[in-house]
Amino acid sequence: MTVLGEDFALVLNLEDNNLAQSSLSCSTELCTLLKGHEEFIKNVYIILDFINLPICEQRLTSAKSAPEFLLELEDLIAKSLLAMRTKDGNHGVSKEQEHVEEVSAEILSLKNSRLISVSQDFQRIVFSFEDKKCRGHQATILLPELYPSEVPQVYGSFPIQVPVYDMHQKRVLTEKAQNDNELCNLSEYKLIDAVHAIEYVIDICCDFWNVLDELDSSIVVIDPQHPTRDITYRRFLV
Repeated sequence: MTVLGEDFALVLNLEDNNLAQSSLSCSTELCTLLKGHEEFIKNVYIILDFINLPICEQRLTSAKSAPEFLLELEDLIAKSLLAMRTKDGNHGVSKEQEHVEEVSAEILSLKNSRLISVSQDFQRIVFSFEDKKCRGHQATILLPELYPSEVPQVYGSFPIQVPVYDMHQKRVLTEKAQNDNELCNLSEYKLIDAVHAIEYVIDICCDFWNVLDELDSSIVVIDPQHPTRDITYRRFLV
């Protein structure tokens, strides 16, 4: 498994296709990386040197199949790598290091999105999302130089604009209401504003994509030949 540019060796041994009775063998490097998740003792175990180490995060146990489990494991490895790199790079209190630490903490707090990659300067972050039909959607979030004072930019195959600013305002109003109308910093954006905006677009576009998928599977589409999710038209033969 390759995660954030690093390779890890692992073997998932399925017992009668029952994930609850399975075991996961991994390299020493991966076992060391995942240490710290022992409190989430569940049914899938890491086997290393004949010792069972239950180090799977709680979210892993919600997986209903081996592919779903491996996707959740990949996300856990990515976030563990991210935390380790941030810790290893903490040799000062420069502005760049503060940015890395703040963005890293924001990424690690996200629960429903799967981290794909992070650029070395933590300005470009790629996430994967799933809609209600389990279709995958990849989105890239670019953080501006003056982040968090400037709004993050989102790039992906979406037919409408991703409303990061609107989600930011909604979050600020919610936080003000929860804190007895105390003054909130209206100019400070967060990564979760962009993530919630992406999730919002995916949710409202789901039915539209259902229709397009039905058209693509039931008629002869002549244009576009390989449509992406942001393309909203079809030309077909009658």
